[in-house]
Amino acid sequence: MCVCECVCVGGRGLSTARVSSCLPTLKVMSHNLLNPGLISAYNSLTDKHLAGYFSNTRIRRHLQRAGLITRSGRIVPDKEYRQKLIQRAHQRHVRECLAQAIFHKVLEMERLHQIEIKRKLEEFARRERVHKIKVERSKRYEEDIPRIMSPRPPTGVRGVRKQHSGAEAEQSESSESVSPTLLDPSTSNYQVSIS
Repeated sequence: MCVCECVCVGGRGLSTARVSSCLPTLKVMSHNLLNPGLISAYNSLTDKHLAGYFSNTRIRRHLQRAGLITRSGRIVPDKEYRQKLIQRAHQRHVRECLAQAIFHKVLEMERLHQIEIKRKLEEFARRERVHKIKVERSKRYEEDIPRIMSPRPPTGVRGVRKQHSGAEAEQSESSESVSPTLLDPSTSNYQVSIS
């Protein structure tokens, strides 16, 4: 019966598990694996049988990057490792919040910039309209001045005078009309002549 030990990469560092080519041997040895106290207390970094594996430069570099050992080779305790994980998660969260705040601030600044550009364009268009109206008025005024100042009468008919029809003219002639009053200097009385 062949029983060999292999290394498995787990959540916290490396752990070992026994693998057997025949099932009866596995059942006999499985009582040690099911004891939770032994499994939780086991640390593969302190296992003397894995010292050669952990002496590999590539593996040591990986463990240092993961924060499981220090540069000097000291094994980081579980409590300290968990605190570092919490601290890294907090720093990542703070960086994400800061990046999000910066992103929203940039968006707000861009929105305000676009509003300012739009306001300036509208103001420019309004000024152009006012200027155009003033120019048109001044042109009309300049065109009207020579016509007003010219000695000859205007060519177009400005107003239509109402002419009385024949019946209305006869009626006004037949009725008495009052002529302008005359002042008699000797009597200081008004004289009214009726025609």
